[in-house]
Amino acid sequence: MKTDEFTPEKSLQLIAEVIENSRRDFEKNSGMPLVLWGGIVAVVAVVVWWMLGATENAYWHMLWFVIPVLGYPLNMLLCRKDEKRAKNYVSGFVGMVWTMFGILSILTAVTACFFVPVWRPLIALLIILMLGFSTGITGLVLKNALIAVCGVVTAIAGMVLISVVGPVFQPLVMGVAAVFGLILPGLVMNARRG
Repeated sequence: MKTDEFTPEKSLQLIAEVIENSRRDFEKNSGMPLVLWGGIVAVVAVVVWWMLGATENAYWHMLWFVIPVLGYPLNMLLCRKDEKRAKNYVSGFVGMVWTMFGILSILTAVTACFFVPVWRPLIALLIILMLGFSTGITGLVLKNALIAVCGVVTAIAGMVLISVVGPVFQPLVMGVAAVFGLILPGLVMNARRG
């Protein structure tokens, strides 16, 4: 192709096609990390809920810190299997969204637990809102309405449920949020493989 035939319009069209192909490739191959993290959160949520009910000891909330301790190494193992896949703009952007979610969730929990105890009742609410936001952004980037709706449902339903259930049932709300904000979107993405 001659350089004089490569017009600005063709250049923009080529860029749009590359981004669209990146989005489709990423969506087809990236659901397992969401399912993995969602599964870990859901299991920890049930264990925390059960232990709180059985012992009435608030220190069981410290089990929430097991999530990143288990999740990051398992996610690295999962991603190592998938190293052959080229990184692209969409995977980089979505990865940054979820990295920011993880960092902010850990900082929120650490700050509330150890430095600003008045925030403790808000930890679950703040993390569920951030989870819904991150899921919604992922759905919008992937142009997948179902994933975006999962994010909105996670945030709104989580906010409502957290406000009506007692403190002992808040871990179960977090578990349900993990199902709608992580597991379901991951399964939707895996269903698009092919």
